[in-house]
Amino acid sequence: MIVKKTDNGLVMDFPALPYHKIEWSPQLQALNLKQPCVIAPYWCDRLGTPSIKARQGGRRQGELLCEIKGNRVLLYGSCHLYLKGTIYLP
Repeated sequence: MIVKKTDNGLVMDFPALPYHKIEWSPQLQALNLKQPCVIAPYWCDRLGTPSIKARQGGRRQGELLCEIKGNRVLLYGSCHLYLKGTIYLP
């Protein structure tokens, strides 16, 4: 994990790589690995800021804004619709 300060604020980089060569969107990969929800509270608290940016490098790059609101981590970023439907539970 690399944390660096930029002119526009804090940027946090961390790896999020798909398994089995599935070409998911970068944001889905990061969400699937649950890294932003674990990393964001730690670094926001340590750096005294309510939000940080997460960036995925590699061939399919992407960025997430991770914002702390109470006991929740809100994630903002670009994505593509993968599936739409209804799930019925007993």
